[in-house]
Amino acid sequence: MPPLRFLHLPTLESNFKTLNAARLEHIQYTPELEVLLYKSPNAYHYNEVHTKKRIVLHFTAGSIEGDILTMTKADSFISVPFVIARDGTIYQLFSSRHWAYSLGMKASDGDNANHKLHKSCIAIELSNIGPLELKADGNTLRRAKQKSTDPNIDYCTLDMKEAYVKLDSPFRGYTYYASYPEAQMKSLAILVKWLSARYTIPLEILHESVRYNWDIPSQTFAGITSHINYRKEGKWDIGPAAFDWEKFKKDITGTGATRSRGGTKTREAGVEIDTKLEGKILKGKVSGVKYGEGVEEEL
Repeated sequence: MPPLRFLHLPTLESNFKTLNAARLEHIQYTPELEVLLYKSPNAYHYNEVHTKKRIVLHFTAGSIEGDILTMTKADSFISVPFVIARDGTIYQLFSSRHWAYSLGMKASDGDNANHKLHKSCIAIELSNIGPLELKADGNTLRRAKQKSTDPNIDYCTLDMKEAYVKLDSPFRGYTYYASYPEAQMKSLAILVKWLSARYTIPLEILHESVRYNWDIPSQTFAGITSHINYRKEGKWDIGPAAFDWEKFKKDITGTGATRSRGGTKTREAGVEIDTKLEGKILKGKVSGVKYGEGVEEEL
């Protein structure tokens, strides 16, 4: 029997870095924040610059090797600027100033005329399998919503308490959800604080009473929202499940959450680094212009 997916995840993440070493470039934004820039030859985002009003949290419903490939698929333009692996590694796929389709909304949905909600958000994907369902054996949790009987989608067993959270009552039809490691949550908090400072986005989360609502006030909230605020059904990210909202709130609003405007500068090993990364060639698509020449862009 193939190893349970949960036990295999550290190897998958390590192998991804090894196999994609030529495409990964280390970038240090601040002493706390470092990312791996994933340099794909594909076009999967728009180079247009728009004012950012909110940070939208997602989970990928997969693991890192499939997550990155899905988010960098040629000419799909369904992507996010950041994906955070379970080991805490932050992968950057394109500039946070730019945009791609990330909410699963049509231009006519709600207040999304001309895709303005896509353009005004910074989406972050957490590599996480999402909802789990108990198999007939009464002991194995597998990836939910899968018709296949392939044992490769078996995630963990009930005795692996660190792998999942069981809810007191189901959320959107599921009682079991995959957990988020401490390293991943720590990296998320660091990234969110940096993005908040850079784009003057309030470090405020939708109030718990409306946190999982699907409505225009939740979608247009200036601060931190999640994917379920934009999709009435078919999405579970990020609900009142394995994600510890209270700890996340403390992590982003506690000490160390500095506020600033514009291009911040930091020092690393005595070298001044600006948020404009000179010489980085990133490719994207500007509306109405065929994808082609790389453009030097600020990340």
